[in-house]
Amino acid sequence: MVLATLRAALAATAFLFTGGAIADSPRHVDELLHKSGIWKQAGDLPGQLKAGAEEAREKEKASGQPATMTDAEYSRLVAAMARAFSPDRMRRIVAREIERNLPAADEAQVLRFLSTDLGVRATKAEEEASDPATVARMRGEVDGFFIKVPGARVAKITRLAQAFKAGESAASMMIDMAAAVAYGAAVASPNGDERVARDLRRKFEERRGELTDTMNQQLTKVFAYTYRSLSDEDLDRYLEFAQTPAAQHFTGVTIKAFDIAFQEGGLELGRYIGREAGKNGRSS
Repeated sequence: MVLATLRAALAATAFLFTGGAIADSPRHVDELLHKSGIWKQAGDLPGQLKAGAEEAREKEKASGQPATMTDAEYSRLVAAMARAFSPDRMRRIVAREIERNLPAADEAQVLRFLSTDLGVRATKAEEEASDPATVARMRGEVDGFFIKVPGARVAKITRLAQAFKAGESAASMMIDMAAAVAYGAAVASPNGDERVARDLRRKFEERRGELTDTMNQQLTKVFAYTYRSLSDEDLDRYLEFAQTPAAQHFTGVTIKAFDIAFQEGGLELGRYIGREAGKNGRSS
């Protein structure tokens, strides 16, 4: 239902959310992951990260500046990223958090919408947008596409992005993951200092508002591109659903679930970076 770029859940169980009723209610979390597109989006994540790393590597080479790592070190880093953010890890964590924190009644309502024609088409558009090849193509096309979108449709897209808490959730996940990587590197490196991670988070927090605004602007363009196959009427109906209590709860739980998954992956990646720094006699 929501893009992968949009997902630290509360430590409550599903039992607490439903006063015990959920114990007698069948759960359909696996079906929810598939019908919402989360299953595919989590599977696409390693490819997206690899593509981003390759782009950064090419820019570094083109700059003429000395490389920050050898080809062998770069290959090991990409492999470590793939392990830290593997589809199995992301799917397992997100499924766990959704099952713990989303009441069965809300799950059922979301599944009903996702099983409709519009729900299926919206999920298909979101899954396509998470494909690494589409992400790469989107970077070159999204700005040119967006300037041609009528103002009335931009307004609909903006409200949809707001309903999905796009900017604020993306900013939070970026901050939390960066801090987790820094912390993992600090604790795994012989010369690491946890204060580095705390200082990094503080600096990010100081810019949270600016980062949220930037992400809102960019993700509005991404949403416009992603949902280009949906009619204005479709967008109205999708927004109507997105604003229901069940959809809002699902969005919030999913965002927090992905946040936890990114933090856990970030910690693992950071520990790898810290160990590598220790092997090479460098501080983190």
